[in-house]
Amino acid sequence: MPPYTWRSLVARVRHLWRSSLQLRTVAITVFLSTIAVTIISGYMSISIATNLYEARKSQAIAEARQATVSVQELFDSSVTSNGTIDVETVNITAATTIRSVASSPGGTQFAILRTPGQTTQVVMTPSNTSGLDVTVISDELRGQVAQERGLLYTQAVSLQNEASDDPGLVVGSVFEVPTAGQYELYLVYNVRDVQQTLDFVQQTLMIGSLLLVATIGLVTYLVTRLAINPVRVAAETAEKLADGQLEERIPVKGEDVIATLARSFNRMADSLQRQITQLAALSRVQQRFVSDVSHELRTPLTTIRLAGDVLYEQRDQFNPTTARTAELLHAQVDRFEVMLADLLEMSRYDAGAVEIDTEPTNLVRLVEESLEARRPRRLLRGRGRVAPHPPHPAEPARQRRRPRRGAPHRRLCRQRPRGRRDRGARLRRGHGCRAARARLRPLLAG
Repeated sequence: MPPYTWRSLVARVRHLWRSSLQLRTVAITVFLSTIAVTIISGYMSISIATNLYEARKSQAIAEARQATVSVQELFDSSVTSNGTIDVETVNITAATTIRSVASSPGGTQFAILRTPGQTTQVVMTPSNTSGLDVTVISDELRGQVAQERGLLYTQAVSLQNEASDDPGLVVGSVFEVPTAGQYELYLVYNVRDVQQTLDFVQQTLMIGSLLLVATIGLVTYLVTRLAINPVRVAAETAEKLADGQLEERIPVKGEDVIATLARSFNRMADSLQRQITQLAALSRVQQRFVSDVSHELRTPLTTIRLAGDVLYEQRDQFNPTTARTAELLHAQVDRFEVMLADLLEMSRYDAGAVEIDTEPTNLVRLVEESLEARRPRRLLRGRGRVAPHPPHPAEPARQRRRPRRGAPHRRLCRQRPRGRRDRGARLRRGHGCRAARARLRPLLAG
């Protein structure tokens, strides 16, 4: 068994693709369905992810706004009557307030940072949740928050954990600390739960898409099988009819289009069978006729031949014209006997009693045999000279089924000239034998 190579594998796949209509239909349907399902699933995944993110972002902004307001009210209410404030104590209380206001399923962290570039009498120490890496708050976000008071800004970040990185969301705002200046409040939300929800939805969409494509492929296979099987049965039945099994028919089931096709095909097969049977019967009658004629003509031919032989043996006692007539009669009787034998041979070939065999045949000798058959009539006309044939043999394989006597000469000598020279020989009507010779020379020389 020869080893498989990538070229042989490609050739096998190409042959299977070209020869199987069902495979092409299923493959094209699955391919187009995969593209459509992929586009739809991708759109749904992006839409769900956007909606989840926007919902969580809106929730974070609302909590951050509430926390900012609560912290600002806490610091404003902590100022004593003489205008002093213990900022460090209030800062600790603000941390508790922020934790109570901002609560998230994934966890919320915060950081209070002083806006750079300020000069105040009191400086409050920045604070943040334990374990928070304040580097996740970018300088770009801090610049935006410090410039616009009263607005909240968000930024998506990546939160590093021991196991893996989680997606996060940072919301920044500013508030004013009496006697200490402007400070920035940043709430950092861990949105790992949103990402898990999105992963679950995407996984569900992927599995559903694969099952949908597989279902479409299976349904397409079953439908094409139902549609192609009758065509395959029709093709097999047609092959059997072509092989001679004229009794083969397509089974008819139901009343649909396929059943109509089967009935029409069967009617066509019945008509062909009747016609072939009639032609076979006619062929047998023709063979019988040819065989009977060839046998029935032998008796009168024998009588004619005996009478011709008597005249041929006494031709020296006749005048020249009568003697040539006797010679012509003798030659034509021989030719007629040969033609009768060929006719009997034809009937045997048509009846299938003799196998067809081929043998190398010299075309020059074939033409000579035809010319010899015409020699008696040419002798009577005084034109008995025939040029010798060229020494170039031409022996293609020829099927010796039909009698060939006279055929090459008639075909070559009946061709009308076109006014051109052919190897030095001018073809003119009336010069049959020499024309045949001249027409054969290019073939024999090639």
